[in-house]
Amino acid sequence: MELTKTDKVLKDNIISLRKKYKVNQVTLAHELGVGRDAIIKLENGTRRLSINELLKLSDFFKVPITDLIGVSKITERRKYATPIETDLARMIMLATTYHDIPISSKDRERFWGYLDGYFANKY
Repeated sequence: MELTKTDKVLKDNIISLRKKYKVNQVTLAHELGVGRDAIIKLENGTRRLSINELLKLSDFFKVPITDLIGVSKITERRKYATPIETDLARMIMLATTYHDIPISSKDRERFWGYLDGYFANKY
């Protein structure tokens, strides 16, 4: 499995939060409703979180999903980000496939470039 930029950010954030709050893998696994081996795979980058697991992780650590996956860093780059742009950024960063075709971080950057170019000429 090839890790996207979002996968790497999420993986690093899971490890960081676990250490910061002194939560072991067994406890986190219990909170997410998975086995310890699933947490090990998450932290090694060989497993992805489901949306439900991501929501549970966000609730458990009291951290917004956007911070967990690094969307807030992307929207910070956009000085005049509107609520719609922020929502769009979240959707793009959470998308993993389109018609069963995997979406890479490079695809996401290209998409943003396309949108920026399209709207730059329109407005």
